[in-house]
Amino acid sequence: MKRIIPILCFLIVLCAAGCSTVTVTDEAVGSLDLQQLKKYSWLAPQDKVAHVRAVKPEVEKLIVASVERYLAGKGLERTATEDADFFIAWFGKVDEKVSRTSVAHFYRPYGYGALAAQHPVMVEEGAPAQNWQEGTLILDIIDADSKAVVWRGSATDTIRGDMSADEVVVYINRSVKGLLDRFFSR
Repeated sequence: MKRIIPILCFLIVLCAAGCSTVTVTDEAVGSLDLQQLKKYSWLAPQDKVAHVRAVKPEVEKLIVASVERYLAGKGLERTATEDADFFIAWFGKVDEKVSRTSVAHFYRPYGYGALAAQHPVMVEEGAPAQNWQEGTLILDIIDADSKAVVWRGSATDTIRGDMSADEVVVYINRSVKGLLDRFFSR
């Protein structure tokens, strides 16, 4: 019994880490020679984008630290703006999502729910609402010479309002890794 509990704990942690719901998308709009990238700098946020940044300073610190750890692991060095090969900018937002679903459509394959079959997008009065929060982290890579965005990646995941500080760190690290893995695999 004493051996089973640690094994079960390990399997739960392994499953939680492997069952990531993070969705990563990216778009390359230019090109950078990844072999030539040695130094980067953060693009300073402007007042115009303040509304799409995370509202908590501790979250910003976690995002910056996660990106810098990843880039250091790739052998890249943070430098002064004038010496950078590329710039990084980030944006983040948490949105409230609501979904109402009619229960009748679940029975359509069994011949029930004729009304639902006629109106597949109809939601019955009193249908239960599902509320959740969705966090999105966007990273932009900007060419230092042309000052043009050459790559944008977006990581979106469902988040809970009661996440512990450790869970927030895991969420951010998972999102940053997913984004930068995608960028460096181009």
